Amino acid sequence: MHKTICSRGIHNAWHYCYALRFVFKVACGSFCIACSFLNGVLCGV
Repeated sequence: MHKTICSRGIHNAWHYCYALRFVFKVACGSFCIACSFLNGVLCGV
């Protein structure tokens, strides 16, 4: 019983880590797109 709870906690931690990484990647991608857009506007490219 204890082993099942422990493995479930590890699984939840992995899922949380994956979700956090996904959110970070999406946020970073959006930031990079916005940054490149602003850079293009400011530089007149």
